[in-house]
Amino acid sequence: MASTAHILVVDDDPLICQQLEQLYTSDGYRVTVASLVEQAQQVLEKEDIDLVVTDIRLKGPLDGVDLTRLIAERWSDIPVIVI
Repeated sequence: MASTAHILVVDDDPLICQQLEQLYTSDGYRVTVASLVEQAQQVLEKEDIDLVVTDIRLKGPLDGVDLTRLIAERWSDIPVIVI
């Protein structure tokens, strides 16, 4: 049996997170949501993530560009979609 892809959604807008989570789970994907880059980093360190979808502008000291750079440096095999 094939495993389900795991998507990490990173956005500081709860409504956007909820909508993306519903969209992806309805298509059969496993979804984890984070609102800050620091939270996303913790998820990436502990979980097997197949795709990251992140907002470019996030609250906090780090934004979506910083997250994309971090992923490119530490988890270069994970594709990132920036919205």
